Amino acid sequence: MNDMTHEDREQSYLEVHGIVDRFNETPTAVQEALEGMKAAIEKSTKKDALKLVESMDEAYINDSLLHLKFLRGEKFNIKKAAQKFVQHFELKMELFGESKLVKDIEQEDLDENDTKALYLGYVQWLPLRDISGRLMWELTQPTPRPEEQGDPASTEDLLKQIMLYYPEAIDTFPLDFATLSQAQNDDDQVQEKVQHGAYGTTAFGDHKMVNKIVNGDPRIVVPEALHDSTVHWYHVILGHCGQDRLIKSLQNHLHFPGLGAKVKAFVETCDECQRYKNNGPGYCHLPPHDDYPAPFEDVALDHDGPWTLDVSEFGKLVFHALTPIMDIASDLLELLIYNAAGSFTAPTFQLALNCNGITGVPITVKNLQSNTIVERSHATIDNMLRSYQTANIPDNVGTAFEVIDTVFASVQRAMRTAVNKSLGASPGAAIVFRRDMLLNVPAIVDLEQASDRRQAVAIGNNVTENKRRRYKNYNIGDEVLILAHKPHKIIMGARATGPFTITTQVHVNGTVTIQRRNNVTELISIRRLKPYNRRL
Repeated sequence: MNDMTHEDREQSYLEVHGIVDRFNETPTAVQEALEGMKAAIEKSTKKDALKLVESMDEAYINDSLLHLKFLRGEKFNIKKAAQKFVQHFELKMELFGESKLVKDIEQEDLDENDTKALYLGYVQWLPLRDISGRLMWELTQPTPRPEEQGDPASTEDLLKQIMLYYPEAIDTFPLDFATLSQAQNDDDQVQEKVQHGAYGTTAFGDHKMVNKIVNGDPRIVVPEALHDSTVHWYHVILGHCGQDRLIKSLQNHLHFPGLGAKVKAFVETCDECQRYKNNGPGYCHLPPHDDYPAPFEDVALDHDGPWTLDVSEFGKLVFHALTPIMDIASDLLELLIYNAAGSFTAPTFQLALNCNGITGVPITVKNLQSNTIVERSHATIDNMLRSYQTANIPDNVGTAFEVIDTVFASVQRAMRTAVNKSLGASPGAAIVFRRDMLLNVPAIVDLEQASDRRQAVAIGNNVTENKRRRYKNYNIGDEVLILAHKPHKIIMGARATGPFTITTQVHVNGTVTIQRRNNVTELISIRRLKPYNRRL
């Protein structure tokens, strides 16, 4: 799949889900492919198995649906499909004998060694599909045949070939039957419940294990002495899984008194999980945004391109572009947020701001207000290009440029004509013409109402976000981790650093003072922190 082009992957994905007919499977085309495949099979020199199958069941080998499976598997490549068809029956006769040639192979057709290999789990169907929706399977270790290894294949021989790795954080398996049986015998509470009939016993090989019937299934009782080591071992082996998955894995065959509380306490204090796993919902509520400027008091400005213009000349163009905004907004415009590019830092543009008493503020990487204008126009251009080229596929370079120019013009009109959600009117009607952009009727826009609507949307978004966040009241002496900046760009690094101790005081403005290192403190927002739970 990695070697396929984007178009091939898309076609494969659509083919698997039956959305398109990639190979044009008309009745005529299918019949021609079947006849071509039969002719290619006749030319094959290695046909011993085919001749035997034909003598046993001619209808089976001449079944059109069987041939069609091989054709579709090779994307209707007749030569490859015929070769695979012949190889299929040759291999089938070699592995399962002549008696299985005219039937589909089922589990009861496997011999003892094949069944052992199947149950050992060397071949595993993965619980996910590839990008085309097809099932995937994994071959962990090739199963040696008895004649290749000299001795009969046994479970012990095959298991010895598997490479087992135990992380350094854990020792050997804590629930070895000998260790578990001895711990059960030494636990007074377990033995008392056995005497009162609450627990039963079951023989596992040479060991008698104490168990409890839960929902009709017997589960091995784990004594108190092995609780911590068992939870630790399972947590590490299962890839530092979360609480729910760890509890379900332990409950599958084991009985733990107070399992939920023990797992919760262990996972919450796991150092690796706190620092390296994804952080999840944030802590502490976000404050409401209550700084809402009056209409046209703050304006964000950006330009789309590229254009080959002189910087000084571009500054004059921007000055002329600002003129209608300044005329309409009168003395309201106080703050202009612009892209921190060379065009906007040109002397002519800065002079235009100073002459009109406007404060210019360039954007930052954490506050991209003006850049969102161009990003929105880019998204609209992408949508229109995709929809336009479907019905008007350009056949030469000139037509392609015409399509692009048409889309750019359409985007300009659409962005000026479409009704803005916060404003409640189109930008052209509300700001410039004071008339509807499509109908010759006047447009009256209540800017104060539009500002209130924008504030209501922001408050609603703040409430929705805070519902997902977790409450935490920090105190002096608490330990915290500092969240990594842009964790989605850090593939192998830690998601948080620390821990650091909160010192001196917790401030009312949503900040705390932490001890970075000896004699070095830092004032930091609580939204950049998450609590660290140290294991006692």
